Amino acid sequence: MDSRQRLNLVLLLILGALAAVAWLQPGRERPAVPARLTGLQPAQVTRILIERPGKAAIRLRRKQGWQLEAPVKAAADPSRVAVFLGLLQARIQSHFPAASRDLAPFHLARPLARISFNNTLIRFGGTAPLNQYRYVLLAGEIYLIDDQSFYLLQAGPSALIATPLPGGGEAQGGGQ
Repeated sequence: MDSRQRLNLVLLLILGALAAVAWLQPGRERPAVPARLTGLQPAQVTRILIERPGKAAIRLRRKQGWQLEAPVKAAADPSRVAVFLGLLQARIQSHFPAASRDLAPFHLARPLARISFNNTLIRFGGTAPLNQYRYVLLAGEIYLIDDQSFYLLQAGPSALIATPLPGGGEAQGGGQ
């Protein structure tokens, strides 16, 4: 083996070592799996209460299926209720303690909406200007979460009513 071949071999070994370091990233901490907003499982929820400023409260209860109890009595659209239940498992993007903070900049001093699952109360505030994550207040902590359910919280109770299909069946998606 001449000197040129040895040099190429050494360079190849160095390149392999650098590739291994780049791939394995030793010393770098692995990001934690994002935490979920609550430990409450959707199957545990039997009551949902939605409160919005200036509007009638919406009460839902699970019996044989989900039922609207107020402000009207009707069968609830299961897919719409599932949107609310998904909030329980929402991924937390960031969080910080609410104690000694002014809640007004987050629109949490006067929440835009409140939703209770059994006895777990979540207050909805505004959105973060850079990433549009929603501020929510839960158990003394302000959380930033993906905004997947707020649009439905703002809708009236008619958006939650199961829409009957012609022939006596019920639609899963409800009317828009």
